[in-house]
Order: sequence, then C-alpha cells, then structure tokens
Amino acid sequence: MKTGLVPNLITSLTKHAALAQDATDAHVKRRSLSYLAECKSGLQNLTRLVQEGRLPDAMEACNALEDLLARAPPPLQQAGLLGDIKVRNTHLLKTSAQF
Repeated sequence: MKTGLVPNLITSLTKHAALAQDATDAHVKRRSLSYLAECKSGLQNLTRLVQEGRLPDAMEACNALEDLLARAPPPLQQAGLLGDIKVRNTHLLKTSAQF
C-alpha cells in the first residue's frame, strides 16, 4: 500500500470520479426511462382515441406525441425504439385521416 499525500489524493480523486460517473449514469437512465414512459403513455392514448373513432382528439394527441418525440433526450435520439414509435405514430395518423 502506498502512503503519502499524493498517492492518497490520487486514490481519493479516482474514487470520486467513479462515483460522479455513476451518479451521471443514473441520472441519464432515470431521465431516459421517464421520457420513454411518457412516450408509451402518449402512444397508448393515441391508439385508444383512434380505436374509439375520436378523430379530432386523436389528431391533437398525435401532434402532442410528435412534439414529444422531437425533444428526445440526447442518448435516445438515435435509438431504434424512437424510430418505431415515430412509425407507429405516422401509421395511426394516416389511419385516422382515412376516416
């Protein structure tokens, strides 16, 4: 075991950096999961409105979901899941437009 000011300082700083990275990772995961839960809720609402034939409400829900998808957190902007949600949203929009 190394003793002295410099080795102890390096050890402490290394532990602090690892802890800070863990905290940042946890924050990003929490923010991403919260965002995805909001997307899921919006998509479920839109699907329900289309199935019920409530087309004016569905159009509003579709626009709200598009706005939500446009402000995805940076870690999710390239995620395939968001692409799938966007495709589903577009499909529901076209379905409701046919009525």
